[in-house]
Amino acid sequence: MQHQNDYDLLIIGAGWYGLIAAYTYLQLAPKSKFLILDDGDSIGGVWNSERIYPNLFAQVGHGLFEYSFYPMKKEGLTQDRYISGKTIHDYLHSFAEEHNLVRHIRLRTTVTDARKNGEKWTLQLNDRSKTSQSQVSGTKLIVATGVTSGPYVPEFPNEGFVKPIIHSSQIGPQLESLTGPEVQRATVLGAAKSAYDTVFLLLKAGKQVDWIIREDGSGVSRIRDHYPEHLLSRWRFFLLAPGNHAAATGRIA
Repeated sequence: MQHQNDYDLLIIGAGWYGLIAAYTYLQLAPKSKFLILDDGDSIGGVWNSERIYPNLFAQVGHGLFEYSFYPMKKEGLTQDRYISGKTIHDYLHSFAEEHNLVRHIRLRTTVTDARKNGEKWTLQLNDRSKTSQSQVSGTKLIVATGVTSGPYVPEFPNEGFVKPIIHSSQIGPQLESLTGPEVQRATVLGAAKSAYDTVFLLLKAGKQVDWIIREDGSGVSRIRDHYPEHLLSRWRFFLLAPGNHAAATGRIA
């Protein structure tokens, strides 16, 4: 007899890969008992509701960012058919609902340890909603967290520096304070898409922006032509000297 906290399959991550992994596994073994674990407050992984914000769009057009058998609605698209973050979140949430996955998802839960004991995997869990720890076990384990789900923040020398350092994944929760009147100027570090999205958001909010990119970075040269002139006048561009790799993280400060 299977214990309450014993599963046939454990999946870490409720984003693109975690949801389709659960769906596919059920096609092969429909009677399986499974559990999807995610530390977010909502379904979607990096596209969950707390991480998205206005002007956040995917870099791909409509029809190219979906499961092949589950079309995405034509909502929240730019004139060039780029997909908004909200549209992607709604798509993943509706996929989970329509395929009966929601009741198998445990949110606000961080996996702190995963070990294989004999034929079983044992996961140690930290449940934020209950401020308690627990464990579950399963015969199979799928790690579907992706390579960009966890924020990486370099250590900066900050003696005497009292301003907040915000990671790009925190823009959604910090949106009100970032775009509010108390913030007049911000520095963005990096040349990847998260940096570009952050610069655009801040400029649209009327902020002065200092954008720092390592000398061999190509982000600005490739995207600056898409900026309106009235926005370009409100940011300054800096190059970091060779050998300083802090900007390569694509994070904001």
